[in-house]
Amino acid sequence: MNVLNKFGVLVLVGLYFFVGVGFAFNVCNVDISEPWFDVKDKSGQDVLIVDSQGDIYFEGKDHYKINYNNYDSLIFGNLHFNLVTSKFTNFIYGLNVLPNKNGLIVRDKLGDDVSLFTEVGNIYTKGKGVYNNSQAGCLDDGKYCQGNFLETRDYFCTLTGSKSGFCSYRVSSSENCLNRVSLDEDGGVKQWVKSAVRDYVGCVGHDCSYDSKVDYCSSSTVLKEYISSGNSFSTVDVNCRDNDYYFCAGSSNLNRYKKIYGCSDGACAFSRDLFIESCKNNPIYSSWSCSGYLARSRAETTFKDTCSASGCGSSGTTVTNTVSAPSGKYCLSGSWKTITYHFVYGSYGSCLGSCGSSSGTRTRSVKCIRDYDGATVSNSYCGSPVTSKSCSKVAYPDSWRMGSYGVCYFNDNYPACSTSGVKMRSVTCSGSCCNPNTEPSNVKSCTGSYSSKAWTVGSWSACSTSSSWSGWSGCSGGTMTRTCSQPTGTQTRSVTCNACLCSGSKPAIWQYCTPSYCSGSSSQNCCIPKTSVNCGWHACGTWDDGCGGSYYCGGCPGSHSDCHNRAFKYGSYNDLSKPGYCDQGLSGGK
Repeated sequence: MNVLNKFGVLVLVGLYFFVGVGFAFNVCNVDISEPWFDVKDKSGQDVLIVDSQGDIYFEGKDHYKINYNNYDSLIFGNLHFNLVTSKFTNFIYGLNVLPNKNGLIVRDKLGDDVSLFTEVGNIYTKGKGVYNNSQAGCLDDGKYCQGNFLETRDYFCTLTGSKSGFCSYRVSSSENCLNRVSLDEDGGVKQWVKSAVRDYVGCVGHDCSYDSKVDYCSSSTVLKEYISSGNSFSTVDVNCRDNDYYFCAGSSNLNRYKKIYGCSDGACAFSRDLFIESCKNNPIYSSWSCSGYLARSRAETTFKDTCSASGCGSSGTTVTNTVSAPSGKYCLSGSWKTITYHFVYGSYGSCLGSCGSSSGTRTRSVKCIRDYDGATVSNSYCGSPVTSKSCSKVAYPDSWRMGSYGVCYFNDNYPACSTSGVKMRSVTCSGSCCNPNTEPSNVKSCTGSYSSKAWTVGSWSACSTSSSWSGWSGCSGGTMTRTCSQPTGTQTRSVTCNACLCSGSKPAIWQYCTPSYCSGSSSQNCCIPKTSVNCGWHACGTWDDGCGGSYYCGGCPGSHSDCHNRAFKYGSYNDLSKPGYCDQGLSGGK
């Protein structure tokens, strides 16, 4: 949506600031200062502000009223600034000069243009823009170090409320500087050029930091060359003398020289010219070389009067001269050396002598060695060797060895019960010569301990008391009862220890007991004995008592129809004197 379409014919408006400058608020490192031109929503909340420096703050809401200098001066209907990035085609800030385009122009109190809202939806300003995802006053996008990592960051502003927000960033890529491949500045082994390898060791500021490994001379002829090796480095030794070469110069170009190279200031460099020989038809002799140990030889070559890098003359005649070694000499590396000999002794052995004696003799082996070839020759070439010497020794060099004592043997059988015993060990000589007077004993006394066993426990005797019945109670309700008396008694048993030691405390030999319950029943049915009773309201006569007898009522004053001719069975009949009441113990029909 083109915001300027809402302005109608006001396509070029100059808005001026008239109040004094004072700091108002800061959002994402941008100070929005008074005076300002602002747009408020229906609730009066600032949603678009342009201050006198051209700094712009806005957030996405619907708005309709434009204020400046605290007066309602411009009304344009409904202006829409929500989803700002889709409403404005471009937002260009930080300009020195605004373009010459139609639109809404904001000027400072001096009349200088600071911001421009164009007809086609572009915003130009000399200040900074503060809105969601804007750069605002946040750090510039680019590379930043985070520990050992080099991050590519996109900084942006996030609004958190009216006139508030914070700067944050997204990381589009991240590189571990410790894993960056080291860089060889000369691209490889360049022995003529002093160079270095960048070994990346961390991250500082906005790039990976590195240690510079610079080529150097480890000696006058050897160059230590650094080369890249993955994310590290390695070194190679370059022998600058490998560049040496021969050439001919001098009178008639018959003098042969060698160009010598060395190492200087971290690179191979020319050192000097070394004269080798003159090629004026002089014979050339090789170095003497040994032909075995007793002769030596060398080559003699005669060349034409020519010189080349490879030597004098293009062709020549070579002969080999061989001579024998003088008496008492041998050949070593082409030179005569005097033949020498020496004894080689073995180590002295142990001091040997008879058992029990404190003196003895130590001996050693000996051989005469010819030095140049290591051959064993007669001892006479070396002189008289010393092969033995007296020594003192221990009269009895060997020692007695004792084993560990075994278990203690003692008689712990019952009833002997003795803890006194002996235990034994092995005693041997470590060799063949031990002092018999110091031989240790192989036995010693010991005290054993009994093994505990269980007590022998017999069975419990019968209880010392018995149970008995009391007499039968009177007949009540067709039942009579009796009780069983069980008096407390005691019972005993035998407890013996048939061993030298029994485990635990001695078990009890007596305890309380209760006799078993009486045999028979504690209750039985009974019959009411025949008698003459005062039947009260019952009719006179006899009736069956249910037990084979009958009750007789006499002297009855009258009869009562409800209980007439009822039979009483197994029980008493109470309250018979109450008219109209029949005892619950009655049974039978009317």
